[in-house]
Amino acid sequence: MFSFSENENVQDSASVASHAKTPNDNRQIQEYWFKEFPWLVYDKERNLFFCQYCTSDQLSNVFTKGRSAEQPRKDCLTKHENTNPHKEVMRKLKIKPSLCKQT
Repeated sequence: MFSFSENENVQDSASVASHAKTPNDNRQIQEYWFKEFPWLVYDKERNLFFCQYCTSDQLSNVFTKGRSAEQPRKDCLTKHENTNPHKEVMRKLKIKPSLCKQT
């Protein structure tokens, strides 16, 4: 099972943004995504995104199995964040949605 430590983002966001350009287009992982989506974890070796909240609660979804970062899109992150299972985990962990967004 894949697990995360409290302060672990697998790769630091500065190195992620500089190395995550996809071969097929200009899409690349944006450094600010890791601040806007504090649950987001990137595994550079496997080129996958994970949700540390859903993973810690042992849910089964694309972000616990690893979402491909081949063509990263912010809308996929937003969509995951708005799913009921993710929101429920946030409630269980007592994480307020307003804390997840940059103002």
